[in-house]
Amino acid sequence: MEFYMELGYGLVIDRTCKKLKHELQKELYRLGYDITVDQWIVIHELYNKGNLSQIQLANNTYKDAPTITRILDLLLKKDLISKIASPNDRRKFEISLTAKGRVLVEDMLPNLYVFRKQGWRDLSEEDFENLRRILDKIYDNYNGS
Repeated sequence: MEFYMELGYGLVIDRTCKKLKHELQKELYRLGYDITVDQWIVIHELYNKGNLSQIQLANNTYKDAPTITRILDLLLKKDLISKIASPNDRRKFEISLTAKGRVLVEDMLPNLYVFRKQGWRDLSEEDFENLRRILDKIYDNYNGS
């Protein structure tokens, strides 16, 4: 049997992703942030990219439409984002961080850097590049590339 059939790399990747998300959620609560990992992913994307449509956010964060809608509703209630109707199409919205959202991201980033560093302990930049290359290749293999 081929090595990749026995390895079950999907299970290894899934297990690692779930562990990472679980540990990050615990860390966010420990640090006193009233935010979920999924909410963090969305506000961090807005912080990095600026104003985005709901569809762009869903695509960029790999979330389906109902999930992104639910996350945005929660972030609106927390006053971390604003949602403005597009001038060209009232069915579309432009999502952006509020000042409160920007402050939150900037407060969280140093703490999350420490968290990420812990997960990368005893690994090199070359290890990261290899991991990235391998994961990108697996992604592309299923993406028709």
